[in-house]
Amino acid sequence: LKKLIQDLIDASKASSGAVEVDLKSTDICTLLRQVTGEYYDKFEEKNLTLVSKIPEESCIVNADSNLLWRVMDNLFINAYKYAMPGTRVYTEINKGENGTVSLSISNISKEPLGISEEELMERFVRGDASRNTEGSGLGLSIAKSLMELMNGSLTLKIDGDMFKAVLKM
Repeated sequence: LKKLIQDLIDASKASSGAVEVDLKSTDICTLLRQVTGEYYDKFEEKNLTLVSKIPEESCIVNADSNLLWRVMDNLFINAYKYAMPGTRVYTEINKGENGTVSLSISNISKEPLGISEEELMERFVRGDASRNTEGSGLGLSIAKSLMELMNGSLTLKIDGDMFKAVLKM
């Protein structure tokens, strides 16, 4: 209940813009390495293999590192909870020619995804039909709102059981 209440407060703040945003030059490559390090053992517990393509050089974006960490953490939590055991979770950072940087996180879902990208991004919606796992269904909505507060975007792509989240800054 405490987690649900905190998620509701966070969702409300994020969607209303009532979150303090401290935009600074942030190395998203370093941040992703840190997040993947945090989740490495958890993924091993679920027999998930992490495959990362992160450029060696810095990938500087204008972001709030704490909020960007929260977004990445939400996406990794989703992969941890909903990826099919024995599969891979892919992360990749790409630099665009126009100065944009994109980060994608993709995995195979353990349950069929009979839902559209738009529906999955709504509050209290979860992709697993049985809804028998923990979570409020607010993580993706919060992550999207936080990305928008940092002048970025979060989009989802679903192809069969392949789930892909793409952050652009």
